[in-house]
Amino acid sequence: MEPFLAFAFALFCGALAPLFPMQVGVAFVGIALGWWKKGGRAGLLLASLCFLLGGTRACLAIAAFERGRSAVEVEGNGIRACEGEGEIVSSPTLRGDSFAWDAEVALSSCDDAPVTWRGRIRLYSEMAQGSLRRGDRVRFFARLGPMHRFWNDDDPRGDEAHRGILRSGSVVLLDVTHQGRGAAAAIDRARSHVRERILASFSRESAPFARALMLGENDLDTEDDRAFRSSGLSHLLAVSGVHLVLAVLVAVRVLRAMLLRWTWFAMRVPSDRVASGLGVPIAWLYADFAGGSGSALRAAWMLSALLLARACGRRSSGVRAYSLSVFALSLIDPLAVFDVSVVLSVLATGGLLLISQPVEKKLAPWISVSVLRTSIAATASATIACTPILLRMSSRIPTGSLLANLVAGPLGELFALPLCFLHALASPVPPLERGAAMMATYALLMVKTFAHRFSTDEAGALVLGRPLPWQLVILAVGAFWIVSVSASRTWMPMLAAGALLLSEIDAQSAPHELRVTFLDVGQGDSALLQLPSGGSVLLDGGGFVGSPTDPGTRAILPLLASRRVGALRAMVLSHPHPDHFTGLASVAREIPVDELWDTGQGEREGTGGPYEALLATVRSLGSKVLRPHELCGSRTIDGVEFTVLAPCPDASSDRGPNDNSFVLRVKYKSRTFLFTGDAEHEEEGELLRLPAESLQADVLKVGHHGSRTSSGGAFLDRVAPAIAIVSSGVRNRYGHPHPTTLATFEEKRIPLHRTDREGAITVSTDGQSLRVETARQGYRAKDAAEPTATPPKRDSWFARFLPAR
Repeated sequence: MEPFLAFAFALFCGALAPLFPMQVGVAFVGIALGWWKKGGRAGLLLASLCFLLGGTRACLAIAAFERGRSAVEVEGNGIRACEGEGEIVSSPTLRGDSFAWDAEVALSSCDDAPVTWRGRIRLYSEMAQGSLRRGDRVRFFARLGPMHRFWNDDDPRGDEAHRGILRSGSVVLLDVTHQGRGAAAAIDRARSHVRERILASFSRESAPFARALMLGENDLDTEDDRAFRSSGLSHLLAVSGVHLVLAVLVAVRVLRAMLLRWTWFAMRVPSDRVASGLGVPIAWLYADFAGGSGSALRAAWMLSALLLARACGRRSSGVRAYSLSVFALSLIDPLAVFDVSVVLSVLATGGLLLISQPVEKKLAPWISVSVLRTSIAATASATIACTPILLRMSSRIPTGSLLANLVAGPLGELFALPLCFLHALASPVPPLERGAAMMATYALLMVKTFAHRFSTDEAGALVLGRPLPWQLVILAVGAFWIVSVSASRTWMPMLAAGALLLSEIDAQSAPHELRVTFLDVGQGDSALLQLPSGGSVLLDGGGFVGSPTDPGTRAILPLLASRRVGALRAMVLSHPHPDHFTGLASVAREIPVDELWDTGQGEREGTGGPYEALLATVRSLGSKVLRPHELCGSRTIDGVEFTVLAPCPDASSDRGPNDNSFVLRVKYKSRTFLFTGDAEHEEEGELLRLPAESLQADVLKVGHHGSRTSSGGAFLDRVAPAIAIVSSGVRNRYGHPHPTTLATFEEKRIPLHRTDREGAITVSTDGQSLRVETARQGYRAKDAAEPTATPPKRDSWFARFLPAR
């Protein structure tokens, strides 16, 4: 392995150590043993120092962000009306009908109370304010809240610290007090001009694709975005490293050709070296113009190294330039490894450099056309290198992605991209601009057609398990040994494959206990029941009213994939409100569902929109939709007793959806859980008419997110829970859980856990004892009647700097 490449990766991956100390430590030791075997002692020492430097810098950055977030959360839940001033630090990007931009601000008041707070926030403003640019000083009045955080099986701290956003919200009033100057402001003016011309010249259907290709603005509708992702063509509509390299190298060739035509200059100065030198600022200007994504910045570093070497008359090395790009990006951004676009760019480029040529040689006997052989080898190499991370994002790998890229790739990169560039430069010549827009529209819509065509082949998709952290360790160590140490031997691939197989068998084994996870989905409800025999049941799917965020794709599906839940025995919708059903449609589209339990009130009262779409999706996939009259009473699923207590025998037309919520009692041996949906006092009163033993439970899912209209004293006395769980969000505007409800639980000495503060909460039982674990803080209970908290384990010296999880 190139020594400098090893130093770059040690610095890059060392940033993972604070959050995954055991896994990263084992991976480093495994790779170090291989390096030691090759005799690189001095290089190993330097790589170790880079690893420690990367880990220390990341640890300090994450700790600083967590201190800032904790200070925001201490202020309490909900949205606050705040006034302040600050400077815009990111290019405004258009999504839907509003612009999003980041600012470093100082708040002066919130809810008419004076405050002193400084930090980075993300603001959303209407389209009329699209003339904003970096460097502008603004005064604003906005409704702000803490950023959404979904803390389930994945630790979100690294990703959130990398973005650095502590609050977000919508602008109510905005005043620009000083306009920005300099290169960044000029680039934003150019971005605004190109955006305006795209919106004016392209059709409504193709404009989002052109903006994605030129400006890095992802504004595709849900179906188009899903089609590009599932077909493996997402990179064609992102300003990736490949796009930047193509654009800059073409620009360098054009400059060289122009300089060669200047006879006096060409006879005295080497035109190729001058054009290469000018290519460096062009690379950085274009990377910034295209949105400054991590992959574009990494490519800009790599191009800079190659072009500078050529400008100085030295021989350029692709591997060394690649190493420099990873090292420089990691040095500037200590949390670069938490940027998915950067990781995919690093892996794809590494695959092209290290795997592409061997793959092309293997293909030579079967494919005689060199251009086709090279294209297939490049696509396959990049895909192989990126597959582990792609599987972390989706468990489906489209087998037709190779063919899709061979067909649509040239169309997007060789036709659509140049035509979009021509359109951006042709605004002074309207006929040329319209012609470029029309031709680019045809090319983009053809790419869209291919994306939808290849995404519909669900039978051809390869469904694999989401790689767990330890499986990524095995892959990383195995890849290093195969490439660098024992390429000619077969024992290492066999050993790595065996370790992966054993870890996957263990991951898919039945839990042999009832495991209930109350997911962190923000302001909403969602709970996953993993049954002792391996089956699973999902209760509710979270959701945000008026928000495009889908908790199904953001929170529920990743947890199902990491838990190896490939099918659901039942999906229960407690009642037809958006904060309970929004995420269910995404789940139903991805994994088989035997039954959907629904009160029927929404369909009977004509609730449309996403609720109607959910029922249509479930029915089209062949799942049964069961109503209360079919469910009331008890049934056993995989050894666990499910009893529907309400609404029985059917939902009442005299009550709203909250008080018609499914109330479900789940019993495994001698332990019981009670799920109450959004039941309020009226339904609680109905439940109190049932026999006393019907309501008693060890674990209570608190009704209506802990509102003051639920969890009455008489009801809690009848249930007598040992543990209670509140599912609510840090941004909820309702004040949930209400202080009155919190006081009631404290008065009755019922331990209360909250997803807004502790992340996902998992309660496991073997039918006798209870064990409670939270995502953000270690918690153990030897017995439910006497729950005790223990401090979180400190896995490494890095963790001493971090706030408790």
